[in-house]
Amino acid sequence: MPLSSPPPIRSNFAASRAPLNTDDASQGYAVGSRWLWPLTRSEWRCVDATAGAAIWIQADVLDHGGYVAGNWYLPVQTPQSTGGANPGTAGLITLLPGVLKERVLITALGVRVSTAGAGNVSSAVFRSKAGRTGALLVNTGSMSTASVASISAPPVQGDQFADPGLYWFATMMDNTAAALLSAIATAANPVLSALLGSVSQTIAMTAQGFGGYTTPGTFGSWPADLSAATLTELTSARAGVVSFKTGALS
Repeated sequence: MPLSSPPPIRSNFAASRAPLNTDDASQGYAVGSRWLWPLTRSEWRCVDATAGAAIWIQADVLDHGGYVAGNWYLPVQTPQSTGGANPGTAGLITLLPGVLKERVLITALGVRVSTAGAGNVSSAVFRSKAGRTGALLVNTGSMSTASVASISAPPVQGDQFADPGLYWFATMMDNTAAALLSAIATAANPVLSALLGSVSQTIAMTAQGFGGYTTPGTFGSWPADLSAATLTELTSARAGVVSFKTGALS
């Protein structure tokens, strides 16, 4: 006698919200059910379908509690110093990778001036392509580096949604006097070694470390795409850390 097939497990691939604890066995869900919210590219799996107490685990965000509209954040996995400085980077774009865990609306970008100097800084976010830099998502206009302060500006493109994934957070200055709160580059940096790798085992594993990438740039004119850019490992300086402010989450 042939064995009967188990009943199909219900899933929801066209949701317009996150699952609730009432999305449970009484609704046809079971352990293993999947829940997809296409607008936010978010996915959950059911690990307990108990009526009135269902538990859904969101994919790939177990290390992040979720974004709150109106808050400032650093991208996940951005290594940050307690105040060091990056030498003036006039003529260079500095780039740090960072991960966004959920779809967010970016309403502003900001940096911290740790050493004042006459001039300006601009920040930007680039998409990732094949593990390296891709197309420009947003950039700010000029922000003064004349005072030690946290400074920010809205994107010149207007508020922009960013889907979950790897992005490149960039800074560019027009002077060599100012310095920014920066990523660690003078000690081993396992975060960047894990994300980016290096052609040099010494750089990837020893105290030399590296703090992101640089590529040539002209202040006031962000490239539309860095897919073909020549990226140089930043081993003797530090890349400025870029924060972002969130708006509506969907």
